[in-house]
Amino acid sequence: MKRMSRREFIRTGLAVSFVSLFVKAPFRLFSSEEVEPWVAPIEARVSFIFGEFFINGKKAEVGANIVEGDIIRTGDRSEAEIEVKNYAIFHMKENTVIEINNIVAKGRVKVKSGWFLGVIKKGKEFQVSTPTVLAGVRGTVLFVNVFSDDSAYLCDCNGKVDIIDPRSMNQLKTVESEYHTAFNIKKAGKGVQITRAGQLYHHDSDILKMAKRFPQETKVFKDRNGGGRY
Repeated sequence: MKRMSRREFIRTGLAVSFVSLFVKAPFRLFSSEEVEPWVAPIEARVSFIFGEFFINGKKAEVGANIVEGDIIRTGDRSEAEIEVKNYAIFHMKENTVIEINNIVAKGRVKVKSGWFLGVIKKGKEFQVSTPTVLAGVRGTVLFVNVFSDDSAYLCDCNGKVDIIDPRSMNQLKTVESEYHTAFNIKKAGKGVQITRAGQLYHHDSDILKMAKRFPQETKVFKDRNGGGRY
């Protein structure tokens, strides 16, 4: 029997080790990134911060809990994301102020000022209040930008939204949208003026950042963007 050289011995050992690793975990060898499944929070939590984020005037960090009555705010050139149980995620950009009214039990938030984008699970009702109108969302993606107490922009990105006058509680409009149906909204005397608008201030890329956690609700946006990476 031919004696194996040191070089051949090392080479054979490496080959055996590679085969053993491939059998045990074939995909780990070709991927440096392992995706862990998303675990929904028990109530509501901060899942992302860029810049400064405040809860009731105090600076907060990722993982902080959000409870009823909290006032949350982003600073200049800042962004944050909030996860609500297993049924909603919303993103807020700079200088946005939101009051948490009854987010866990009823799915209610009040956007006092700024940029708000929410992805809501299909079949779940969610209520977004602004100084001009109240939006009753029945899935799945809603965007609002509140400029002042008298002026806002609202986009039913996908799903069904009831637009209600918060002063009289009269229903002003029901919108069913497959892909970005938007409006400029202004107070007009004792009423509200609603006019059609184009897709402004937000993009599909903003929605697709939340797609891994709510794939069904964001499918239309993935399909329209080639279904690739986002």
